[in-house]
Amino acid sequence: MKKLFLLVLTLSLGFAAFAGSDKEEERPEPNPVPIVRGDYDTSVDIQPRSLVPITCYYIGDEVVLGFLYDLGEVEADVTSQTTGEQWLAYGDAADGELRIAASSESGSYVVRIRTADGSIWHGCYTR
Repeated sequence: MKKLFLLVLTLSLGFAAFAGSDKEEERPEPNPVPIVRGDYDTSVDIQPRSLVPITCYYIGDEVVLGFLYDLGEVEADVTSQTTGEQWLAYGDAADGELRIAASSESGSYVVRIRTADGSIWHGCYTR
């Protein structure tokens, strides 16, 4: 009887320890950045959301651009309006995604995207 009690106790403690270690890491939520056609410094041609082929969000110290269809080679930059720092990235929209390592500091940021056909898109966010 004692052996059975010890076996049950050992198994229940082992299960409790295993269940406690099953916690997932907390990941920050992605924050969407609206993208519009035109450069930040000029007047913009506002288009319906369905016509914007680029999605954008920031998460942690990274800005992620998603491309709904192949726009060719793209060049993107993130500029901090607060410090003037700039981060650049180049890639092919056919890959579906472009990640830009940027700052996770508080401030205002502008994302600019230039496509192979010369189109310019931008978005702004504050963290």
